[in-house]
Amino acid sequence: MRQRAPRIIVALLVLTTVVVLLVRRRAGADESPGQVEGSGTVEAVEIDVAAQTAGRVIALRVEEGDTLKPGQTIAELERDTLAAEVDRAHAALYSARMRLAEVQRGARSEEIRARAAQLDEALAGLDAARAAARIARAAHDRPTELTAAADTAAAQQQQAAAALAQARAREAEARHGARAQEIEAARANAARANDAVDTAAAAAASVAARLRGAEAELAQAERADAERQQATSQVAAAQTQADVTQSALAAARARQELVEATPRPDLRQQLEARLQRARAGLQVASQDLGRVQQLYESGATAKRTLDAATAARDQAQAQVNEAEAAVRDLDRGARDMERREAAAGVAQAEAAARGAQDGLANARREEAILRAGSRQQLERARAAAEQLRLDRQGAESALGQARQQAAQAKAQLDLLLAGTRAEQVEQAAAAVKQAEAGRQGAGAAVRHTRQILADRFALRQQLTAAEHQVTAAAARVAAARASLDLALAGTTPELKEAARGDMQQAEAAERAAASRLADSYLLAPRAGTVSEVILREGEAVSPGSVVVRMFDLARLWVRTYLPVTQFGRIHRGDKATVTCDAQPGKTYPGEVLTVSDESEFTPKNTQTTEERIKQVFWVKVGVGDGQGELKPGLPVDVVLHAAPAAEQP
Repeated sequence: MRQRAPRIIVALLVLTTVVVLLVRRRAGADESPGQVEGSGTVEAVEIDVAAQTAGRVIALRVEEGDTLKPGQTIAELERDTLAAEVDRAHAALYSARMRLAEVQRGARSEEIRARAAQLDEALAGLDAARAAARIARAAHDRPTELTAAADTAAAQQQQAAAALAQARAREAEARHGARAQEIEAARANAARANDAVDTAAAAAASVAARLRGAEAELAQAERADAERQQATSQVAAAQTQADVTQSALAAARARQELVEATPRPDLRQQLEARLQRARAGLQVASQDLGRVQQLYESGATAKRTLDAATAARDQAQAQVNEAEAAVRDLDRGARDMERREAAAGVAQAEAAARGAQDGLANARREEAILRAGSRQQLERARAAAEQLRLDRQGAESALGQARQQAAQAKAQLDLLLAGTRAEQVEQAAAAVKQAEAGRQGAGAAVRHTRQILADRFALRQQLTAAEHQVTAAAARVAAARASLDLALAGTTPELKEAARGDMQQAEAAERAAASRLADSYLLAPRAGTVSEVILREGEAVSPGSVVVRMFDLARLWVRTYLPVTQFGRIHRGDKATVTCDAQPGKTYPGEVLTVSDESEFTPKNTQTTEERIKQVFWVKVGVGDGQGELKPGLPVDVVLHAAPAAEQP
């Protein structure tokens, strides 16, 4: 008892000192009504720079950690095809503009003169036809032309004889059938077509196999991403378990001190306060268990996360039991067995705390390993699978064309092997008969021409033909005159509007092609710093694929939570001072950007149970670029310089 007395006195002095300091601190806070303190984490805008068009990365101009300016080139995609599209669109636009200019201008003077010349030519042709008709009428009385007609009929008789000989030769060939050289050539063509089908089929099978492998790799990447998310949940559960074990260790040590020490007047109040904290921790652990149970039932988390939450709840229940037992023990005093149990409880709590810390470290290492490459692997797997799907469509189209060509080659070979059909032989025989009839008709024409030399029949035919030529020449004159009148009248409004619409369509096509070509250059949308490179040179991208991620470090902010009692003191535009443990003794100026419109419960990352059951509101404090020293994720302290009540708007 004599040895315990000095320790009790020292403990009372320490407790008195702490109470005095707290009272002075609160008094100091009351003496500075213009300052409100809070804490938070530095945050920044995260920007995903994605491709707007499909292609392949040919050049990557940045690396992680690079500082970018607005409009700076990040990456370049292949653009040969896009450049060709721009050239085609430009040529089409030029043609549309020239067509519109031609329509708006109407017929040129050269065209009018050309159509006038055509009319003059038609008039001259009419005059020539009339002159030929007069000559034919004048020559009607002379038999010279009939003699020439007889000679022509004789020549036609010879041509008919030659045609008969050719028809008989084709008939003999049809009856004999196809030659061996033609059949061999058809066989070789069919064999080449079959080889092409085999090659196309092999190519299609290879693309399909690679596509299955890419889809399997994509599925594996998606599973890895899911494992990464699960590892994040496990880290949170391990952190909770570590917090619970630390609380249990503190409770065990307090129990040991309680057992060793003699009862003090204020000790019961401390134990009752610890009991209340333990019951509040039990309530929080029960709520966490309910939330994890719902996630587990929906398949969003693993069984071991549920087990960890259950263990945390059980541990919190054990703390409540221990606190209640401590109150009871205080009432009846300490015993030797209780001292041994208290020492054993401390040892057990220390072992549990070390195990929880080891589990938290292991969970964080596993999360870091899974985080290292899961997102990049997932993006690459998706791009590769999409490219192979396009390759499979091309291979299947090529296989279909090869099969069609093979079918045509086989049909040609079957036709040659089957020989000449009876219908073809009959057709050749009919041609021979027709040629024979033509030869006989030509001979009859010769005899008839010689017989009509006396009655001038041919001269009458020439006269009739000349008169028909006069009629045709008059029609050509009328057509040429109508064409000249149309050129002089100009272009219709409907044709002008159609030409203008074609030009506008060509302009839109050129702008679209130029936009796609410009999208092959990935530019920084604003100033910032590259935080992660997703795709590298040579990798395929599709529209919407993220290439790099960047932070806007020029506009950093801190989100801090304050009690609702301070709500009326903080307004937008109030000045603030930010400090950071990483830069001791240095301050950073800030300004209130936004004040929350409604209160809420303190977020889960608040350290103490008493603070978690209070309502707060959040304040967003801008710190500019943080002088290049503040980075996203860095914890900081904030002092808000609120205006006095009399100066509030």
